Amino acid sequence: MSIRTVSRRERARRRRHLEEVAAWIILPVIVIITWVVGSQVYKEFEEPISSFMQSMNAEP
Repeated sequence: MSIRTVSRRERARRRRHLEEVAAWIILPVIVIITWVVGSQVYKEFEEPISSFMQSMNAEP
């Protein structure tokens, strides 16, 4: 094997390792942030949507 092949494989190995670490650290953070924001949006719009649906069902 040439030096270039070894260094190319080493760079690819480091890149795969970095992607794996990023997946284990960044992805859970994104999931938690999405869950928190989603729950806040749900809390904000739960009452208006519920009252709107009840008013739509009450009218003949």
